[in-house]
Amino acid sequence: MEQRSWSLTTTDLIAGGLLALAVVAVTALAGLHWLTAVGVGAIALVGPALARIDIAVRRLPNPLTLPTLAVAAAVTMIHALSGNWLGPAVAAGCALLLAVLAFAGGMGMGDLKLGAAIVLAVSGTPLVPLVALSASFVFGGLAGLVMLVFGHRTLPFGPFLLLGLLAAFAVDCFVP
Repeated sequence: MEQRSWSLTTTDLIAGGLLALAVVAVTALAGLHWLTAVGVGAIALVGPALARIDIAVRRLPNPLTLPTLAVAAAVTMIHALSGNWLGPAVAAGCALLLAVLAFAGGMGMGDLKLGAAIVLAVSGTPLVPLVALSASFVFGGLAGLVMLVFGHRTLPFGPFLLLGLLAAFAVDCFVP
């Protein structure tokens, strides 16, 4: 049995809780569908811990990513079953692209699970999963170029996936 090389801190829990509350408040103020608050709020709850852990040990642990992925998948299914199928279809395509990249060796399996959770969580509008994925790659790519200049060959991608979610959530909230 693998020994756990990470742990949650009080700061992770407080920051995650405050972020989740902020997501709920902003979602309500922006007039977004309540499912957006559920999906994005679930990721916000564990986001600070995931970013810290990925930077520290270069992994995104299953006990944090799998429940988040399950919530996001449920959000997508509810959207699809309620007749909004275009957003979930785009999100599923984005998740499939992430799976191809992961299985080709371009990212880790934790990145795949977090990335899939992110695009599925924002599946209410077709454009938003594309923004999340595109922004993640742009932010991560720019940081990767800087890291290469300084001689580093690897980069934890989880924080950039979370930044992509932030960009997508802002677009969803503030762009008509």
